[in-house]
Amino acid sequence: MSISAINMNTIQLLKRKIVKGAAASLFCGILTIVYNHFGHGVHSVYMDRLFLFPLLLGTAVYALLLFTGIVKNASENAFSLYACGITTLTVGSLLKGVFVIAGTNSPYLIVYWSLGIALLILGAALQLRHSINLKKRSGCQN
Repeated sequence: MSISAINMNTIQLLKRKIVKGAAASLFCGILTIVYNHFGHGVHSVYMDRLFLFPLLLGTAVYALLLFTGIVKNASENAFSLYACGITTLTVGSLLKGVFVIAGTNSPYLIVYWSLGIALLILGAALQLRHSINLKKRSGCQN
């Protein structure tokens, strides 16, 4: 597979997602540095690793999809659901980090983790279904 085999709209969408993921990761890294500066020496793993959600689940996955050519025609709805999953996991990690630093907890944080993972899976499944349907339609025309 090569990048030239991918639909041009998909290439543009993936490039935008890569840039947005990198920007979100940078923002999360800066937020962590600033928050830790004012955190009186108290740190949280959830806050310190906050940048990894948009970096690994966003930028790295989108770059992998772009350079391998696995997805030829992207479903914007699927990619939006997937991005919402990344955002939900990032916000959940941010809140967990704030709660750990504050010395408290919330039973509602599980909602962020559950919903975030569900959105990631749903987005990936929707893209897979979209790709299969396109393949079936193109196979019927031949």
